Amino acid sequence: MDRRTEGGRPHGRTPRSPSRSGVVAIAFWVAIVAPLLVLALLFGGLEAGETAAFVTLVVVNLVALGVGHRYRHPEPSRPDERR
Repeated sequence: MDRRTEGGRPHGRTPRSPSRSGVVAIAFWVAIVAPLLVLALLFGGLEAGETAAFVTLVVVNLVALGVGHRYRHPEPSRPDERR
């Protein structure tokens, strides 16, 4: 077997593991919800103690955008393909 391949597939071309797909899906949805929380903080007015929460939410949102940007909702299987 060629050292550049593993199991007949080139390195770096392995399918996503279920756990990695789950992390990407969660990051996608966090990236959707986090801005709503940021807006809630902004509309409520930022006090001294809430500034850290605001910055943390913005950073979490940016990280979630980076991780979750490749999320693709799985297509439902059609009834005639279940056989």
